[in-house]
Amino acid sequence: MLSEYEFEKSRHKWIILGIGVFSQAIFSFAYAGIPITGVIMQKEYNFSIYHLGLVLGCMGLGVALSELLWGLLTDKFGDRRVLIFGLSTMGMVFTFMAFYLVPAMGFKPNYIQLGIALL
Repeated sequence: MLSEYEFEKSRHKWIILGIGVFSQAIFSFAYAGIPITGVIMQKEYNFSIYHLGLVLGCMGLGVALSELLWGLLTDKFGDRRVLIFGLSTMGMVFTFMAFYLVPAMGFKPNYIQLGIALL
């Protein structure tokens, strides 16, 4: 039979695993889902093929740069804090994009704004 400490330790591992799986799922939805909407983005934002490629390329560059930063921060602060910080930050950026970087009522964000947000 597990002691109370061992039970808490075991449960804690499952919670951290759940947060990790959740964050990976959200990242996968964004990383795979946004390029799928490329044709719609091109039409709605009035992007040329060049602009669309640049915006979608910013996502890949953002992933590459964040991997470097992720490793440095994980070494310094630990996996859990960095994981929760990254998930929270990604959620805030996507919320910002949903409210302020979508074409609405004649407003069309330019490719630089969208590229920076996806970076």
